[in-house]
Amino acid sequence: MAGLYELWRDRALPEDDPNAWLWTATILTRPATDALGRIRDRCPVVLPATFQEHWLDPALTDKDDVQALLASVPDPVLQTYEVSTAVNSPRNNGPTCSNPWPDSTAGSRYPDPPGPRPGLQHNNATL
Repeated sequence: MAGLYELWRDRALPEDDPNAWLWTATILTRPATDALGRIRDRCPVVLPATFQEHWLDPALTDKDDVQALLASVPDPVLQTYEVSTAVNSPRNNGPTCSNPWPDSTAGSRYPDPPGPRPGLQHNNATL
């Protein structure tokens, strides 16, 4: 995925203070045009392996060149599937959060958004 990071120096703190530097990061997004677009309007910019060297090139600083590179990234092909509502709580943090819901079809592409199912969360309300 395409992302950016920056280090910010707090000049009010001594240079050797561990809190003198703040690390920030962001993931670049684009309009979702595949199956994910039926769930969310944005998706991450997924860089194919052939783009990674160019994206990581420290000489790539010209705004127009960066925009041209991003515009040439092909649309991602992402698969959608339902997951447990455990993902709705920050207390749940582990690899099982992304496991397919037991009766979903992993990787299926929905022609229309799936309808609500009893007990599933939607927009912070239990259906």
